[in-house]
Amino acid sequence: MANDTHLQETKNPQELKKVGIFGYEIGGLGSVLAFILAVVGLIWQGWSFIVGPDARILPMRGVEFACSEQDGAECTESANLIVVADRMSIANYATDGYDLLVDPGKAILEFIGNDNASLRKIELDAQFYFKRTQIDYEQEPASKLFVKAGSVVDKEIGYYPRMFVAADGSISRLNFLRFIQFKKELISGIGEENISKIRIRFKPNQFGRNRKPLILTCTIVIDTKMRESSSDPKVGTFPRDCSQ
Repeated sequence: MANDTHLQETKNPQELKKVGIFGYEIGGLGSVLAFILAVVGLIWQGWSFIVGPDARILPMRGVEFACSEQDGAECTESANLIVVADRMSIANYATDGYDLLVDPGKAILEFIGNDNASLRKIELDAQFYFKRTQIDYEQEPASKLFVKAGSVVDKEIGYYPRMFVAADGSISRLNFLRFIQFKKELISGIGEENISKIRIRFKPNQFGRNRKPLILTCTIVIDTKMRESSSDPKVGTFPRDCSQ
């Protein structure tokens, strides 16, 4: 009888190592660690699914004000103002499997006076990607950008004016600004107001669920050097750095 009692009171060594979580026995410490890692992995996957792609625009170096048409090395009289982003970088900070599709979208130019008043606002649409070489540059249509998870895509993008049709069927050319007029207004201003700066808001569009607005602002200060360059008829481009 003494031996039987001793056998009943002695537990299996494996049973001593079992751990209970939420009322369930799941085994030893190794099993507990595996269980915790599995739960953490599921939570992370669930969170990644909820968040989806994580798109961000990185700071831009500068822009270039240019004319849409040239005759040799000079701009034509009918050429319009365009803006070239140098360069736009879009990053996707999501985990693997959550890639991103982005349209380069619009560039909204706001001409601002000395008293910080808005003098004019125009919208330009992304039309070309530029790739510069030592002697020339290549261009291709500004199609949508595919950004893999954990990667960055950067492009030099040309934004051009575009006509749009109003609800009544009329065609508006409100966003067209002749490059010659742009240069004159850098010197004489708009109306009675001098242009002190040009604020450019780039607004790419991302597709898919959990979309959030993408906006990057670049402010160009109109200084004396830029005004003096505007008086030269041969000047057809103004590369400028974004002010911080």
